[in-house]
Amino acid sequence: MNQLLDTLFGLGELGFGDDGVELSFVRPLAGWAMLGVVALAGGIAWWCYRRVDGPLWARRTLAAVRWATLVLLIVLAMGPQLVRPNEREERDWVVMLLDRSASMRVADAPVPQGAPGEREPRDEQLRRSIADATETFEDMAERRRLLWLGFGAGAFDLESRSEGVLPSLGEADAMRTAIGASLADTLRRTAGRRVSAIVLMTDGRSADSVSRETLRTLADRNIRLVAVPMGSGDPLTDLAVRSVEAPTEAFIDDAVPVRVVIDRLGEGAARATGTVELFDQATGVVLDRRELGPAGPDEEESTELVLEHRPETPGDRSWGVRIIPDQPDLSEENNLAQLAIRLVDRPLRVLYLDGYPRWEQRYFKNLLLRERSIDSSSLLVASDRRYIAEGDTPIRRLPVSPEEWAEFDVIVIGDMRAQLLGDRQMEHIREQVAQRGAGLVWLAGPGATPRTWGASPLGELLPFTIDAGLRAWETDVTLRPTPGAARLGVLDLPLAIADPDAGWSRLRWAQRIDLARLKPAAEVLAEARPADGIGDPSPLVVTMRYGAGRVLFVGTDETWRWRYARGEGLTEQFWIPLVRLLGRDSLGRGGRRASLDAQPATPLVDQPVRVRVRLLEQSLIDRRPERIRVRVTPEGDQRAARDF
Repeated sequence: MNQLLDTLFGLGELGFGDDGVELSFVRPLAGWAMLGVVALAGGIAWWCYRRVDGPLWARRTLAAVRWATLVLLIVLAMGPQLVRPNEREERDWVVMLLDRSASMRVADAPVPQGAPGEREPRDEQLRRSIADATETFEDMAERRRLLWLGFGAGAFDLESRSEGVLPSLGEADAMRTAIGASLADTLRRTAGRRVSAIVLMTDGRSADSVSRETLRTLADRNIRLVAVPMGSGDPLTDLAVRSVEAPTEAFIDDAVPVRVVIDRLGEGAARATGTVELFDQATGVVLDRRELGPAGPDEEESTELVLEHRPETPGDRSWGVRIIPDQPDLSEENNLAQLAIRLVDRPLRVLYLDGYPRWEQRYFKNLLLRERSIDSSSLLVASDRRYIAEGDTPIRRLPVSPEEWAEFDVIVIGDMRAQLLGDRQMEHIREQVAQRGAGLVWLAGPGATPRTWGASPLGELLPFTIDAGLRAWETDVTLRPTPGAARLGVLDLPLAIADPDAGWSRLRWAQRIDLARLKPAAEVLAEARPADGIGDPSPLVVTMRYGAGRVLFVGTDETWRWRYARGEGLTEQFWIPLVRLLGRDSLGRGGRRASLDAQPATPLVDQPVRVRVRLLEQSLIDRRPERIRVRVTPEGDQRAARDF
């Protein structure tokens, strides 16, 4: 029958009864319209023959033929055709983008009702959420295509299982989280596909943000981005070691300061307490510990502590700093930091020059003699170039060559006129500080220091500029350390040192320095406060880096008066850490104009590394470069160098 119809209508490739062939119309009518047209044709056929003479059956037959003819004409007018539809169903895609970074191991997610414990890791919450929705994903897989991706620094495929629609998640160990880059990777992977939604399951921590280009692509492709947060809605208490600063090299028997900045994160972190310990990683021995109390008024976000240890044996050491919280802590991984230090077994070599035997000179000279970790040489330089030599290693004359000056780690210039040193000797001292990393101490006095040194070759090494208005305080003052001293581990003095009513704490002479005349690299370690309370405080102890070395200015020669309180103890507490600070810097920065360090020193793959450049020379700071170029070169592969 189909062949007969094909032959009758002269059909070619398509024929009646072929697979997938359908009858359709070029100008189809709706069902109700077709029914109306058929009824209208019947009405017309009846109207045409209703009054014709003849038998009834003949009229009905003629009317039926006309009605069929009209219907056939209408069907032909609709354009009947045989077609084979060339269409296929394309299912859209749903992308599941799962966070696989190490932060997902943080145990701050609430556990399900009835489960043991109060908190579970974010990764466990993610796995449980996916497992609980297995039936939903199976139903979705029948109607859509599911694409499972993990992400850390970028998106990657998750391994599929042999059974079921859920993937194998693996460990959450990515060391970097970049949601913006991962979304961009996902869009590139699904280019040309119809994606209805991207479901992002993450704790929200990210080293980058979503770019405008990514947001525009999501909007252009009409892709819904559904975020499913993991973890706690309220941030939990977390104490974290933000940074650790310590000298890279130090002398044995030196009190080495380790400055620790602790971040207070989350709800109630300001009330969090604990213990901060400095320990030897090789032996586990605790070297120092400090109690971490509730945050003060200015410490709501972070707290700064200084740990201290006096090593006894030389060599390379690996120390660690850890926090032991008194309450549950969000993450233990950020409670530990490491540092490396090299310890040198030799005494600190100090040269002390002064112009006359004042009280401060006698006490300071004897203090250097008593300190076992210091090898001192002292000279009183008279106007006729005669010298009075004392100290552990007496010298009979001033050094005259760079090699002779290089024998000393710290040079102290007391109250002596600049004319007592030749220009060549002052240039040697400046070179020793700037190039070799030595320390220079200015011990002021009412006679010549700093008044006569401003126009000399060593004037650059004063931490302030000198003019005709330089004057001394007209009243007694007391010394009060600043927070900068605590950061450097110096001037750890009792509070009574700043109490003028104690009597012994009053300094009868002190240099008055205008704060506006400090150089940009200068840092105030202690202030002079008038004992009568009239007038603003002024800098009294000031330090400044110059080249590879460090300069210290002490604007009083009255610290010997503190002997009335505790004998020699307070004077030693004041001077010895300051002298060691300058000598320690000579070990750690000798010959360098700038320092560069990277944290962590041994990073993992994909772990962010912070590279810090510190300008050490005043001339570099004065120029204030807007950009500093750093080249990173893999060891043994110059071709892979990258500039930043």
